[in-house]
Formats: sequence, structure tokens, C-alpha cells
Amino acid sequence: MFIRNQEGSALVTVLMVMIVLVILAMTVFTIAGAEVSQSQTYVDSKQAFWHARSGADIAEEILSETGIEEGFARLDGLCFNKEFEVIEGNDCEDEKAITTEVEEGNDTVTITGYAGSAEEVIELRLPDGVGETPEETGVYVDGDFDNGKDKDDNDNDNFSTGNHLDFEEGDEDPDIYFEDKDEVFFYSKGHMRADGNDDVTINIENVDNVIFCAGQHLNQGGGELHIIVENAKNIEFYIDNKIGQGADGVIIEVKDPDNKLENLSFYTDKGEDFDIDIVENKEKSDEDYFIIWDDEDELALNKGKFTGDCRSGSNGNDNGAFERFYQ
Repeated sequence: MFIRNQEGSALVTVLMVMIVLVILAMTVFTIAGAEVSQSQTYVDSKQAFWHARSGADIAEEILSETGIEEGFARLDGLCFNKEFEVIEGNDCEDEKAITTEVEEGNDTVTITGYAGSAEEVIELRLPDGVGETPEETGVYVDGDFDNGKDKDDNDNDNFSTGNHLDFEEGDEDPDIYFEDKDEVFFYSKGHMRADGNDDVTINIENVDNVIFCAGQHLNQGGGELHIIVENAKNIEFYIDNKIGQGADGVIIEVKDPDNKLENLSFYTDKGEDFDIDIVENKEKSDEDYFIIWDDEDELALNKGKFTGDCRSGSNGNDNGAFERFYQ
């Protein structure tokens, strides 16, 4: 009769248990290490963002104090430490928390915040062509005083300016035409209106930013003012008094076939109480002023308070037409 020799089997069992425990421990440590790393990455990312946000605040302050041109020149190539002190040379690479950069010919300040291995970027920009605040009533195309062209690319002579911005009936249909621009800004110290008893159509197509700012009425007296805006990203009206006062009315026709529209806003002396019809066509409204919108999607209309000068808000409000550029 043979007896099986089982000496050493316990050792094998112990070794197998130890191997399993080591594997489990290594797995736990690996997972824990990954979670710690992810947690640190998250903390660094948040800290980098707040450094960038602080850099944007510094940039806005410099631009406010110096103006656009000088401010952009000062902001190019700056480096700050965690105490928001300007540092230079090798110290920047070792201690940087914020850097600012402006590319040549660009109107964007790129602000980068750093923390650990994380970087976060904020861009402080102006719409292309926007520079110093306009001083005179008129139409500004990409920042320059320019009344644009008519449909046949002839210089527009359908404006008269002074304290008021008057639109005159022309030989073309539409009478006044703007196309393929970054921004068209209609600015009037006083009224903005169709001149005499003429009906005037303004057509604005493929312009990213469309802004109307009247220090008094939009279309006071005179004929009908028909504003057609197609394929814009941003449309804003700043009106410090009435719309369609004593006139045949104001029609604002918004078309968005390419789904580009991000914002349509009215800032008026009535604030949130401002009321305007949104209809599918002209025959659908009995009001003196209304918006034509025939898209299937609902038109979102933002409203806010505006009183005073178009060039800067007054009476404690922050909705001056020129206070909207920082994004």
C-alpha cells in the first residue's frame, strides 16, 4: 500500500494565495493612483482656468485704461506669476501662471492660464474691424465710417447725417444694401428714420454683427422703414425712445436659412416690458412695428433696459451699445 507524500502542498497553497493578494494589491494601488492623478488633473485644470479668468480681467482693465490700439500693444507677450506680477525672461518659464498674446493684425487677445501640467485658454476679442468708439452719426462698416454700396456696387448716397440718421429712397430695390461684412453698425445721436414720406428698404445679408443704435426714436415721422436681415449671427437694437413714432411703421424681417442666428436683442427704455409682435408676414400684424419671422423654429427674443447715449450706457445701466464687444 502506497501513501501519497503531501509534504509541500501547503506551501504551494500559501504561495498561490500570496500571488493573488499581490495582484489585488497592485490593482488597488493602480486604480488609486489613477484616481489621485485624475483628481490632481481636475484641480490643476480648474486652477488654470481661474488664472486665465484673472488674466482676462487684467486685460479688460488695461484696454479700458488705454484704449484698444495701445492696450493691444501692451498686452502682447506679457507673463504673470501667481501673484499677478509681470515677470520676464527665464523666470516666466519657471513661474508663469498667465501669459497674454496678440497675433499681428489680429483683434484677439489670447490669455493662457497655467497650473501644474494643465493649460486653459480664454480669448478676449473684438468683432473684426471694431476700433475706437465712433464720434459722429453714421453707418460704420467693419469699424469705418462707410455707407456701403447699393445692389449694383455703386457708392450709397441714400444717407444724410447730422444729429439724425435719415435714410432716403433710392433707385435700387433694396434702396440700401450691405453684404458679406463682419459688422454693420447704424449709429445715430438722435432719430433714425426714413426721410420725408418715402418708404425705404435696408437689406443686410451675410453680415455677422448687425447693430442699430438710436439715441431717440427709430423711424420718427416719414415713410415706412423695412429692415431685412438675412444670415446674421448677432442682431441688436438699442432704442432710447419709441419705435415707429408718427411714422408709417417699422418692419424688421429676419431670415435665417443657414441657421446662423445666435442672438436677437432689443434694448429699449421699456426694458423687459417692451412688446413687439412676431408674425409670419406683413398682413398678420395690425401694429406700427413688428418682426417678420417665418421659420418653423420659435424666434428667441432677448430684452433689456437701455436709456441714454448709444456710445455708453447711462442712468446706471450697462447696456451701452459699445459695451458689448468683450466675449
